[in-house]
Amino acid sequence: MRRDELVDLFKRLHEDVERRCGPLVLAFGIGPTDLYPKARNYAFYMEPDNALHFNTDGRTGLILVAPRMLEATKDRAEAIMRHEFGHAVDLQATKVPQVCERLSVDPHCWVKGGERRADALAETLWGSPIRYDCATVQSLKHGVTPRPLFLGV
Repeated sequence: MRRDELVDLFKRLHEDVERRCGPLVLAFGIGPTDLYPKARNYAFYMEPDNALHFNTDGRTGLILVAPRMLEATKDRAEAIMRHEFGHAVDLQATKVPQVCERLSVDPHCWVKGGERRADALAETLWGSPIRYDCATVQSLKHGVTPRPLFLGV
């Protein structure tokens, strides 16, 4: 995917979340390669306090993707981004009550383990499960669900 396509994907998913959950203070960026040492590392979400290292304002969370995301298929990129938005919703829900209120009606969202919870939140928000393909990377089309235990839950 081109950089502009990733930015458009982020904006579309962010709008989806805000329409459903209310305000979510979040930014997007492409991080340096050394932050993603494993082949399956494509992205991560950073809480606002930690995102200060990337020149944010201390109130904005950050989804930072690896440069290799530019080579990802649209399916893979969207699944990864949905998963990261799941983390953002999960971690900001305690600070943004309307997010918690609107999603708390679905107990599926509040499974134990932050990684599986991010997947469950993404599934609730977009209506399709996050799968894990043969490379153990998120996918919307191929692979298994739920997240394999050996990846951590």
